[in-house]
Amino acid sequence: MRNFGKNLSGVLMLAFGLVQSQAQDAPLDFPPPSAPPPLVVPPALPNVVPGQASGPPSVVVVPQGSPQTPPIGPQGNSGQQPGAIEGILKRLPDPTASYPLSPDRTDIGGLYVPNLLPGITGGEFREGAGPAKPPEGIEDKDGFYFSQDLLIVQPNFQGTLQLNLQQAPWNVIPQSKPAPNFNFVFPKASLEWVVSPTFDFGYRLPGGQGEFALNYQFLVSQGSANGTFLNIPSTVKSRISQNEVDLLYRSPWKKFGPRASLNYEIGAKLGFFYYDTVATTSVAGGSLGQASASNYSYGGGPRFRYDGEYALTEDRSWVFWHGAEISAVMGQIQESFSNTIPGYPFTVNSGQSTNTVPIMKIQTGIQWAPKMMDQFFIRTGLEWDQYWNLGNIGQSSGTLQNIGLFLQGRYDF
Repeated sequence: MRNFGKNLSGVLMLAFGLVQSQAQDAPLDFPPPSAPPPLVVPPALPNVVPGQASGPPSVVVVPQGSPQTPPIGPQGNSGQQPGAIEGILKRLPDPTASYPLSPDRTDIGGLYVPNLLPGITGGEFREGAGPAKPPEGIEDKDGFYFSQDLLIVQPNFQGTLQLNLQQAPWNVIPQSKPAPNFNFVFPKASLEWVVSPTFDFGYRLPGGQGEFALNYQFLVSQGSANGTFLNIPSTVKSRISQNEVDLLYRSPWKKFGPRASLNYEIGAKLGFFYYDTVATTSVAGGSLGQASASNYSYGGGPRFRYDGEYALTEDRSWVFWHGAEISAVMGQIQESFSNTIPGYPFTVNSGQSTNTVPIMKIQTGIQWAPKMMDQFFIRTGLEWDQYWNLGNIGQSSGTLQNIGLFLQGRYDF
C-alpha cells in the first residue's frame, strides 16, 4: 500500500510537468489583423474658466487606424493643446544643433532635417555655421595693401629770409668793415608745378580691427626769376625739398547711417624741410658775385587724421569723401647766409634753435570703385596743405602752402 502511494504521486507529478510544458509551447492567442488593439489617447485638458465647474477628464478610446484619429502636427492635435506624445518629442534634443545647416535642410545620416533657424539663408552657411557678413562697421578683409598718391601742386613759400648782422642770433664773420645796421633781404622766385608722390604700404589686421601703415611723401621743386639784391639786378633761383615719413594706425570704418561712415588715423610723423634762394648779380655781362640764404627744419611729432565718406550710390561704387590731417613736427631749425658781392661780403650761420612746425592738410573729392574689383579704388579731388613756422628764426619768416589736384589709387592684395 505504501508503494502504491509513492507510485501514484510520481505519476501525478509527471502529468503536471507535461501539461506545463505543452502550455509553454502553445502559440499566443493574438487578436486577428482586422481587429487591432485599441489606442488610448488622452483628450486635451479642458479650459478652466472662473465660476464654472470642470469635471475630471474622460478617457477617449479610438480604434487604431480609424479615420477619426486626430492628426499629430507641429501645433498638437488638430490645433488643440499638445498631448503627451508631442510633449515627449519636444523634450528630445535637437539633432541639428551641432551640425552646419544648409539653406533648407540638412542630411544627417540619411535623415533630412529642416533648417530650424528662420531668417538665415543658405548663403550665410556655405562652409559651416557662421555669418558671411561681419557686424556693421567692421571690415572682414585682411592682408597687405599698397596705395599710391599723386599731388599735382605748385608750392608757394610765403615769407622772406633776411638778417640784421647787429642782432642775435647771428654769428658774424665779417671780412671787412663794421657790420651795417640794416636788414639784408634775399629775393626769391616762384616755384614750378610738380608732382608730389606718396607711397603708402600697410597691413590690414584680421577680423576688421583696422590696419597699420607706413607712408613716405616727398616734394622737390625749383623756380627762377629776375630780381634785385642790394639794388643790383640779379638772377634769382629758389629751391625747396620736402620729405615726410608717417607711421600710423588706421581704424576700421564706422557707419553712421545707411550711407555715411567715418574712420581715423593716429600715429607719428617725421619731417625734413629745406629751402634756399640764390641771387647772382651781373653787370655788363660780367658776374659780380652771389648772395644766398638757406633754411633747414627737421623734427618729429604726433599725427592725427580723419576721413569721412558718403555713398552716392547704393552699391558704393561712387563715394564723396573728405579728409583732414593735423600734425606737428617739433625739432630744430637753422639758417645760413652768405654774400660775395662787393660792398660787404660775409658768411653767417645761425646755429640750431628749437622750432615747432604745425601742419594741416585738407582733401575733398570723389571716389570710384569698380564693381568687378572690390579690392581697388581711385580717388581724386582738391588738396590744401599748410606748413607754418618753417623759417621763423631771427628776422626771417617762412610758411609753405601747397594747393593742387589730388589723385590716389589703392589696391588690397
